Amino acid sequence: MLPTVALRTPLFEAIPHRQITGADFDGQPLSSAELRLLEAAGSGPGVRVHLLTGRQAIGAVCKGDGLFSACTGKPSLPTWLGCAIFPLVLSERKENERYTRQIRSSAGIAVFVSQRDDQWHWIEAGRAFQRCALQATALGVRTSHLNQPVEVAPIRAGFGRFLGLAGGRPDLVIRFGRGPLMPRSLRRPVDAVLV
Repeated sequence: MLPTVALRTPLFEAIPHRQITGADFDGQPLSSAELRLLEAAGSGPGVRVHLLTGRQAIGAVCKGDGLFSACTGKPSLPTWLGCAIFPLVLSERKENERYTRQIRSSAGIAVFVSQRDDQWHWIEAGRAFQRCALQATALGVRTSHLNQPVEVAPIRAGFGRFLGLAGGRPDLVIRFGRGPLMPRSLRRPVDAVLV
């Protein structure tokens, strides 16, 4: 084995600061240079990232996501209380309005497209997303999952047609933009998850 030298890159430095958030963004566009960095980080073997940055294209992708409530700026409740209150405070209309507002507040939507529908490409799509999310963090840009357009096969196919994909499979959908740092999601200690 050849000796190697550890490198401290901007993506490496971004690891402890990366955060997926459900917050609204400021709606301001990213520069062409920033978009090129995201595109380079989000593309790899068998996977490319398709960036939607026009207002019309962003507005056409109005769906939602789900995160720990504090990450979205909502109070965190005990499970027993949340189960009792949930049906009283959430409705399909309100959630659709919130997701529409969040999408429209985004600088863009990133769609990670795999060349094939197999495990190797699914893993590569995840790796491409991780690189892209770290690059976004290094630029001071936040990301948020928006996977509803690819979670159900018929919707995924329609979303691919909407994107004008002649081939490939949309695997991940992410919105991005500048916004506030939100409370961190709770995590178990490392020794609780390592075998």
